[in-house]
Amino acid sequence: MNEIILSKNSVFHGYLPTISHVDHEEIIKWFGEKLKDFEFSEKENRFMDLEVPCSQHMQWVYEYFGDKYSISNPYCLVPLRFFALIHKKHETSQRRTYFIKNGTDPNKMPDYTLMYFLKAKEGNLYIDYDNHRNKHDHWKIPFKERKAIMWDSDLVHYLPPNMDDELRITMVGLFQRDAFKT
Repeated sequence: MNEIILSKNSVFHGYLPTISHVDHEEIIKWFGEKLKDFEFSEKENRFMDLEVPCSQHMQWVYEYFGDKYSISNPYCLVPLRFFALIHKKHETSQRRTYFIKNGTDPNKMPDYTLMYFLKAKEGNLYIDYDNHRNKHDHWKIPFKERKAIMWDSDLVHYLPPNMDDELRITMVGLFQRDAFKT
């Protein structure tokens, strides 16, 4: 009997090491400057995404985890979009996916989503299973500050309500696989 694998979903996760040249506090300071005049009642879209330019330190974060991914995979990751999710106390993210099928150039659809928890107390990211046997179940991946979690962009996910008095700031990067490593 032969086996054909119809789909495979992987979740990668880990912490940014303190020996890295990325200055976590510098990212928080840089981000704080971007939020000075931000009106929380006027989020950019219904998912509460805030488009942000990528700073040098954030680029290093994405490169660090992209390089870790490339070690065990025959692809490199090409960035498509960067934004932040900002949640005040009791705010949560909606259940969503970043893989948009209709009306989108297939060359610009993301393959992977990477969340980096910039400012966050402990919590869980929930990612729904996509197979018929576990349709109403999910992976529960713990997070706290400095943790990154990356998964297939077509999987539905959500963050629970922020129960802390401080803002929860999560940086999100969307990436495409490029079959040719450089």
